[in-house]
Amino acid sequence: MNDILTIVSLAGFLLWLSRNAFAKSSQDATKVNLLRRILTDFPFVRDVAKQTGTPLDVCLAIIAVESGGNQYATGSVGEIGLMQITFPAVEDVNRVFNQNFNIFDLNIPLVNVKIGCYYLKYLREHTSSWKNAIQAYNAGLNGYKSGVSLGYYNKVKSYLDQYKYL
Repeated sequence: MNDILTIVSLAGFLLWLSRNAFAKSSQDATKVNLLRRILTDFPFVRDVAKQTGTPLDVCLAIIAVESGGNQYATGSVGEIGLMQITFPAVEDVNRVFNQNFNIFDLNIPLVNVKIGCYYLKYLREHTSSWKNAIQAYNAGLNGYKSGVSLGYYNKVKSYLDQYKYL
């Protein structure tokens, strides 16, 4: 009787394990597909990332988390577009990089991604790592230090981990 219980328990465990592995692989495949779709729909992202010195995987992961690749996405506090740019971010980019971006152009995907990548570069220059820059993208240069944006970083990292499968 103990042998039968052991076999049933083992079979149940293996079934649970396979379901969880399938769910994870399914989630991962969905993330890879989103990253591919972003690159297909917005091929300029490669050039903008290179031009601004922002790693392509970071740029894509931010777009995936911020807007899901929806160029028309808007946020609850006025964020706009693929990278969910705010007006203060535009001002920072214009000031630091001597640019002249217009807030009325944030719905143009190319402009939105340029501002987002420049802003990431700015944040990286003021933090000690890309991890901190990603957190600051969410919580600001002062806010990320409190750890409030660690959950955000983990979401972005889940896409960074899938970039290698593109």
